Amino acid sequence: MKSRNPTAKRSPRAAIVLFAVVALLAFAGFARAAEVEVNKDLLTVGLKVGHKTLTVEIAQTPETRRVGLMNRQSMPEDHGMIFVFDPPQVVGFWMRNTYIPLSAAFVAEDGTVVHIAHMKPHDESQHSPPSAVRYVIEANDGYFAKAGVAVGDKIDVDLSKAAAPSP
Repeated sequence: MKSRNPTAKRSPRAAIVLFAVVALLAFAGFARAAEVEVNKDLLTVGLKVGHKTLTVEIAQTPETRRVGLMNRQSMPEDHGMIFVFDPPQVVGFWMRNTYIPLSAAFVAEDGTVVHIAHMKPHDESQHSPPSAVRYVIEANDGYFAKAGVAVGDKIDVDLSKAAAPSP
């Protein structure tokens, strides 16, 4: 008669299966912790930026512009935020409480990129354009270069197709 002692030695195959299950559960927990953050309360729109499409959350109120991407630990590769200023103005951006390295394209009312800043996490240095802008588009650092966009290029900023994010 065999004993069902829980401390009895298990077979190597059972140990491998147990290890695989534990590893899978640990990975699932890590993946959930690493899920990207988006603000579900903001409208989003896809913008054609160079040869890529950037999905941006629209920050158009004083409060959403003030908070921006602060306190987020991650962001999907092809996501960002667009800040809308009406009327166009010279603005200053910094990285207080921002954990993600960002590039910011400062865009005039006609869609011309007038300045691109590369901003480091938690750096409170001001980044400002040389002239008034209607929009500032923040994306993961290096995004505009990867999309083939430089100062002087145009971005078609059409916010008319903005939609609420899917749950």
